[in-house]
Amino acid sequence: MNLLKQIGTAVGVIVLLFLVIGVFLPAQRHLERAITINAPASAGFQAVNSLRKWENWSAWRDIDPNATVKYEGPEAGGGCTMSWASENPKVGKGAQQIVVSEPNRRLVISLNFVGWEGTGTAGWQFEEQAAGGTQVTWSHDSANKGGLLDKYMAIILYP
Repeated sequence: MNLLKQIGTAVGVIVLLFLVIGVFLPAQRHLERAITINAPASAGFQAVNSLRKWENWSAWRDIDPNATVKYEGPEAGGGCTMSWASENPKVGKGAQQIVVSEPNRRLVISLNFVGWEGTGTAGWQFEEQAAGGTQVTWSHDSANKGGLLDKYMAIILYP
């Protein structure tokens, strides 16, 4: 009986810690990756400034080549919009729109994933290096709108 009480107390403490720690986990997620490419900033910028060109390099197209894709707005730059729909849950449904386009410097994209509770923002920065090449930095920001489990999942998915 004493052993059962100890086990119950230990489980209760673990659950309480899980809840208390979860309350203090961040409400925002941020992921950022950078790489230096052996090309001018204009080459990298042109590859991402038109959402229509993303089919040339996007991994999502490889996951479901049959996804329905629709483009609206200008060919490139601010206002260029892409929406997609796929039966594959890894691709899902959503839309993205270029909201800031500073040639060869910066690109900001608004993201809306259907079924993922809200929107996110992705960004691209291009910085030419003195030694040659360009540092390209990609970032993704979104809110943890779910409960405690969503906050813990963000730690795993956004290390």
